[in-house]
Amino acid sequence: MLNRFFDKFIFTNNLKFVHNNFYLANEPFVISPLAVFASLMTIKDSEFCRKLYYDIKETTKEQIRKNSQIEFKNKDELLSFWIEYISYSGWGQLHVVNANYKEKQAIVALIDNPFTVIIKNPTENADHIMRGILAAIFSNVFEEDIDCVETKCALNNEKECYFILKKQDCFDFSRPESGKQLNPKI
Repeated sequence: MLNRFFDKFIFTNNLKFVHNNFYLANEPFVISPLAVFASLMTIKDSEFCRKLYYDIKETTKEQIRKNSQIEFKNKDELLSFWIEYISYSGWGQLHVVNANYKEKQAIVALIDNPFTVIIKNPTENADHIMRGILAAIFSNVFEEDIDCVETKCALNNEKECYFILKKQDCFDFSRPESGKQLNPKI
């Protein structure tokens, strides 16, 4: 028994271990120590961090589109699946504070971010990995290119992390976090 989320997939034979690799609904994944990801989150080069975010976003977005073998009745079910998948994979508890399908905007909170245990004294919001993953998920849910900005970070002694998701042209680039975390399209 792993947890109730993954137990469902074990029971339905959708979680497999084949040739020393894990697959969930035919999507490969790994179980890895946090330190592997934490080293990426402590890099202070803003340009590298933006590139990391966009690479994760595009790769994850494409993988979700291409390889998802699970049928969903509606967008809420699709969103719930991915929020649970990330939460039960050990990234902390994700909570959709607000999702506006018409405006294609959302606010997501991350509680119990596991990186707070090993990353000490970051100088700025650092979870570019989660931003990329969330942007990919919401791009698929909203069927629009969505970007993500982290406005509060538990690594900076906040109670939880907050992520704002919307189309890039809806972000205010005069705000420091938008300008620092995104490459504005010209």
